[in-house]
Parts: sequence; C-alpha cells; structure tokens
Amino acid sequence: MRALTNEVRELKSNNVERGKKTNMKEMQETFGWSGEDVMLSAKVMRFCGEFLFARYKFIDKTWLEYSTERKSFCRYVINQMNITGEYDCKREWDRVISKSINKKYTDMRCNLNTAVRKAYLCEYYYYCVIILYISLTSTLIYFHCSLKST
Repeated sequence: MRALTNEVRELKSNNVERGKKTNMKEMQETFGWSGEDVMLSAKVMRFCGEFLFARYKFIDKTWLEYSTERKSFCRYVINQMNITGEYDCKREWDRVISKSINKKYTDMRCNLNTAVRKAYLCEYYYYCVIILYISLTSTLIYFHCSLKST
C-alpha cells in the first residue's frame, strides 16, 4: 500500500513540475510538506520574484539539481537566502527549494507571456478597427459623392 501511495505522490508531483497551475495547498498535499516546508517555499518564491528573476530569466534544468560546488546555482541560491544550520541543505533543496523555484519560474513566464500576448492582440485589434473605420469612411464618401452626381 505504501508503494502505491508513493507512486501516486510521484505522479502528482510530475504534473506539478510540468507547469500545471497549482496553489500552495495543493503543493503541500502533493509533496507531503509540513508547515515549515510551506513557509520555506513561500520564502523561496518571494526570493525568486524579487531577486532571481531579475538576474536570470531562464533556468536550465540542470541548475535545479543539488550540487556542492562553489559556483553552482544551488550554492548561489542557498548563500543568497542565508539557508544554513537549521536546514539539511540537500534534503531541503530536493524536497522544497528546487520545486518552488520551478513553480515560481513557470508561473512568472506564463504571466509574462500572457501580458505580451494581450499587448500585441490589443494593438492588432486597434489597427483592425482603424482600418475598418477608414474603409467604411471611404465607402460612405464614395457613396455620398455618387448620390450627388446623379
């Protein structure tokens, strides 16, 4: 039974990691996070929005793997967030931090794409209305002139 429960949890986590829109409650249930894990996730997501996304627009999948190298992305994030002593860094990276970074980046890219799409579609519709207005005006002028000549 435990094996099936773990398999279900793994399949659900794959859906979350692929970018399915989820909230913190769903992530907590899917990954089996405690209250402390949720608080750490919120801290990581805030850090991503305020600090990381401004510096790194795209994150390579290999960057989300834990590494102890001095110049690794993992070490950089842990040092910038001052995550030390109270946490087991490898465990927290694999369980909470990398998943939170992945979710935040997915959400931010989705929001950015939506904003760009709205801006361009708005311009497109604006130009369509202008062209329609010009063509209707010219048609009315032509029709009015043809009525005067008869």
